[in-house]
Amino acid sequence: LPMFIVTQKPTFIAPVVASIPADGGKFTKAKFSVVFKALEKDAVDDLLKRIRQSAKAAHEDADATPLKDREVLDEVLAGFGPDLLEEDRTPMEFCPGNVDRLCSIYPLEAAMVRSFFDNYVSGPAKN
Repeated sequence: LPMFIVTQKPTFIAPVVASIPADGGKFTKAKFSVVFKALEKDAVDDLLKRIRQSAKAAHEDADATPLKDREVLDEVLAGFGPDLLEEDRTPMEFCPGNVDRLCSIYPLEAAMVRSFFDNYVSGPAKN
């Protein structure tokens, strides 16, 4: 019998896939997983509204800055999957400094935000 368990702090693990520029015009495929907060509907609606408003403001006013991908991640990222490893092959610790490290590698920041929206916000519509 299928079950659905309502938890206090729901999260979900989602894959992140990105092509990292490498030597000689080639790309390395980065694949790992992260843990996102399963935001309540009101929080998702609010986040989408703020993204749309900031994009519109930036379009209409050159001085306005759109909501940055990192600002979105600060609200939705809850952890790293066990397949995100340091050079010594140990799992990367989830902390602000390591989120900074990941975000500094182009284009991982945008790929993580895309993963959140693909796997959570627009996910059920695909079925």
